[in-house]
Amino acid sequence: MPHLNQLVEKFQKKGFEALGITGENSEQGKTKTEAFIAATKMKAAVGYLSKADNQKLMRAVGARGYPSAVLINPKGKVVWTGHPAGLTEATIEEHIKGAKKGSLSGATDGAITFEAELPKAWSAIARGLARGKVGTSLAKIEKALQDARLPGADREVLEALRNEVTERYDATAKTAEQAFAEARC
Repeated sequence: MPHLNQLVEKFQKKGFEALGITGENSEQGKTKTEAFIAATKMKAAVGYLSKADNQKLMRAVGARGYPSAVLINPKGKVVWTGHPAGLTEATIEEHIKGAKKGSLSGATDGAITFEAELPKAWSAIARGLARGKVGTSLAKIEKALQDARLPGADREVLEALRNEVTERYDATAKTAEQAFAEARC
């Protein structure tokens, strides 16, 4: 993990981002994974997939075992796969040209963001969406919609926003899946 953190620190300003993927139902489980992230001060964002989806992703990018690292260039092509310790600065430098900065960190350049006009009571959701915090914002929308006391006008606005966010998020996810499917160069 120190190697990956060093790479993130060195290349983050050039658009390099690290994303860790783990199976939610893996042996370690979510609790142990989160403890590992805290203990190592991991600088990568982490995504949880089902074990089956994790295996599909590994096959799609050519990963052969755990741990594996995959370098995807800004055009969505897998340009390197191997053990994380084998990912070198030279390999990153070679393929980083054209990368957008901040797409996983919540910055707006390259992230899924939304402009939403919401009643004042829901301004935290609007700020979260504008910052690219889609998952957290969707969870807040769902929680609000479960409240039976929610005024009808607010319910309509939140339902419409939930539908728009979900559609755009799903479209982005589909594009990413297609990039992974076509990723081997």
